[in-house]
Amino acid sequence: GQYATVTEPDVRTRLVNTGLVRIRFIDFPLAMHKNTWDASLAAACANDQGKFWEMHDALFANQDRWNGETTSRPRGPISDLAKGVGLDMDKYGACMDNDTHRAQIQANEQEGERRQIGQTPTFIFNGLLVPGAISYDTFKKYADEAAKAVPAKPAADSAPAKTGT
Repeated sequence: GQYATVTEPDVRTRLVNTGLVRIRFIDFPLAMHKNTWDASLAAACANDQGKFWEMHDALFANQDRWNGETTSRPRGPISDLAKGVGLDMDKYGACMDNDTHRAQIQANEQEGERRQIGQTPTFIFNGLLVPGAISYDTFKKYADEAAKAVPAKPAADSAPAKTGT
């Protein structure tokens, strides 16, 4: 939650939106957060409508409404967030009721376990695992190092000239 609400907005604005980095968000629902499955499913259903990041941001900004230890029915508050980000609620409701994305989220969870991910967030920069809610400056440092390791793409006009016989 700390990374998502404090650092991630800067990362998206200054690095992702400018094309310097690409982020792939992968769910890793931790068992200690009893309502995280509903949140992961809600974000995936929002993604079907092109609103993953809007739902992601609403979920993290409002964790106290759906992920408290006393919240035994998180789908109501999460549904309110879905309405707030402008989802088509019929499509969203069907997606949630059918657990449309459960298999993919389970596969993501299994991949996290295979990689021995122990906490969220965990970042992977060209194969290097970096656990924890790192600062913007630390994220940028890792991103810059990862960019140096990627071979440069040849310019379109630098292709070898064809010679005829």
